[in-house]
Amino acid sequence: MNKYFLKILDKIKRVIEKINKVCLVIMITAFTMFFNTPAFAADFGSSIFATGTKSLITDIGKWLLILAPIVGTLVSVYFFIRRGAADEMDQSAATRCC
Repeated sequence: MNKYFLKILDKIKRVIEKINKVCLVIMITAFTMFFNTPAFAADFGSSIFATGTKSLITDIGKWLLILAPIVGTLVSVYFFIRRGAADEMDQSAATRCC
């Protein structure tokens, strides 16, 4: 009786596994069909997000062109002052590696 019971359980498990595989295939097919809608890039190019992003990037570029020389000058002055205040040992080490 125990062998028959185990055989029946094994058959039930195989049937359940087949049902699970079929359900998975059906779900994947349904989601693919549902989410497979055409997208047009022409509509996005004229949207608020695209035009706003373009103007944001151009504004940031303008500010970087203004700020980069100022920050570069300040950093150079800082390092020259620091090098001038250094000891002789530190100056020789700084000039050797640069």
